[in-house]
Order: sequence, then structure tokens, then C-alpha cells
Amino acid sequence: MPLSALLHSVELGSRLTEHLLRFAGRRPVRPALLHLRRTLPELHELLRSVLGRHVSIRVTVAPDTAPVRVDASEFELALINLALNARDAMPDGGEVRLSARNASAEESDGLPPGPAVLVSVGDDGPGISAEVVERAFEPFFTTKAAGLGSGLGLSQVHGFATQSGGLARIASTPGLGTSVSIVLPAATEDRAAGTVPALAAGAGAPREGGDAPGDVAGLHILVVEDNEDLGSVTAELLREHGARVERAPQADEALEWIEAGHRCDVVLSDVVMPGRFDGVELARRLKRRAPPVPVVLTTGFSRSATRVPGEFTVLRKPCPLDLLLRTLAAAARPDAAPDGSHDP
Repeated sequence: MPLSALLHSVELGSRLTEHLLRFAGRRPVRPALLHLRRTLPELHELLRSVLGRHVSIRVTVAPDTAPVRVDASEFELALINLALNARDAMPDGGEVRLSARNASAEESDGLPPGPAVLVSVGDDGPGISAEVVERAFEPFFTTKAAGLGSGLGLSQVHGFATQSGGLARIASTPGLGTSVSIVLPAATEDRAAGTVPALAAGAGAPREGGDAPGDVAGLHILVVEDNEDLGSVTAELLREHGARVERAPQADEALEWIEAGHRCDVVLSDVVMPGRFDGVELARRLKRRAPPVPVVLTTGFSRSATRVPGEFTVLRKPCPLDLLLRTLAAAARPDAAPDGSHDP
């Protein structure tokens, strides 16, 4: 599996946490401009890994499809939820069709006047009854056996569409498959200036021509992360950008490594982890050393971030790769000050 797709996969737990916090009204929406002709093909590998080897996926985007302005993480999670539903509907294999095009006036009925975009996910499954279609978007409603489904997948899709100013619909014919459509208001180009490219968390190598998102080449970085998969992927991404990387699964082990005489330019540490103390205490202890060791903290939990009152830089998971690289480079080289885009 390509590294960018693997990175997306290990971040799904964090993104589900974001969705639940947003569902409870505790996480703000972060809209960004998405050009679907670029975004949907980029998601092909991720969705293929979600679907497994028995289900294929075909992605088509009409050339004139307008951009949309939505929360990129929620959009991606909506497509993942639809892909998972399609996979479960086809245990013996089949094809998922992900497509996007400009919506017709009839398809955008119910939205404010103006152009709209239709994104649909269809499958070759057995279809569902009209009674199930009526309840499919209800939170916690599921036709799966106990323990096999949470009933939150389609409710997230519906919530994302509504929150984005759009709507979601299900069309299904028993024996012929199911199609879920998300209709979103189109974003005009004059509103697009200055927006951040979407789904940067999966961005891979530096851009050509020396315009790299952050210069960590030559830095020695200690990554402190108790999640083995996420720690490994993070370390590999940093190595791809020229950094030397050490790993530690807990904060106390990281401190022991440094106190044993090892040196690094910067520490990237999760906040919440098992062991004698957490990432915040590690950062405070390293700050008191002579010379101090710079630390960048990461967390997927807003409560963890609030108890670090501006003392350290804190990045929220999932973090765009270019922001991670810039922040680590700025922490390791204080004369190259960060641009203020970190998430305190």
C-alpha cells in the first residue's frame, strides 16, 4: 500500500474522534476548497484499501465539475463510511462506483438557488427495502448483527451534507444495488482565493523545484508515540524528507534515552500515552535541561490541548504534513520562526 494511503488509514481513529466531538458541538468545522477532479482520484488508494481485495472501485469525475467548499476530513470520512457500507453489502465481491459531476436543477432541488455538485457512491449489492431507506440516516440505526455495525456511518454522511449546506439521498432497488448521493453547493472561483488545499495529511514527497513544505533534511528527530502503526508511518514520512529518526513508545523511555547521552534536534511527542508521565511532562522536563531540547506536541483530544497554556506548540491530529514539517523545522531552528499557523 502506498505510504500516503497507509497514513490515511492509521489516522481514521483520530478522525472519528473529531467527528464525534463535532457531533457533540465541541469541534469547529474547517471548510476548505476541494477541486474534486484532483481530490477524488487522490482518494482512490485509500478507498481501495478500505474495500479489500474482493471489491474493486472505479472513480470518474466530469471535467467541468465545479469545486466545493467543505470540511475536508468530514468529506473524506463520509466517503469512507459509504465505501464500508458498500463493501459489507457485497461480501462475495463487486464494484463500487465513485463519481462527481455538476448537479441538475432537479437533483439540487431543496438547496438555495445556484449551481451544485453531485457526488455519488454506488454498489452492486442486493439493494435495500424502502422501509430501510426511510430510516438509513437515523443515528444508531443498523441492519447488521449486534456488534457488527454502530449505525453511525450513514448518519455521519447525512450530518456532513447538512452541515455543508447540502443534502444526502439514497436510491436503491432490491436486487440491483444501492446509490448514495451527496449534493453540495458549488464554490465559485472568486470565493476560492487563499484557501488551503484539501486532504494535505496524505501529501507525500516534497514538491518539485525545491518548494518543499518544510526543511527537516538533516534534522535528528525523536518520535514519541505509543501507537505503533502511527509512529512507524510518521517516522517513515520524516525519513522520506531527509530526517534521521529515533522512536520511543513512551515519554519515560524517551527521557531515559536522552539522559543516557543521546542527542536530537527536536522531539515530536504525543500528549496522552501510558507510562510514568505523559508528553506534557516530558516537554517540561526537556525544557529544564541544559541545553533545553525543543518539543512539539501532538494530540487528537481537545481537552489535552487546553492544559498546555501556550507553553509548547501543540498540533492536532490529523495534522497536514506540510504543517508538521514546518513546525518541526521551526522548533529545531528557532531563527526560522513558525508562521503562526500552528494549532495552540
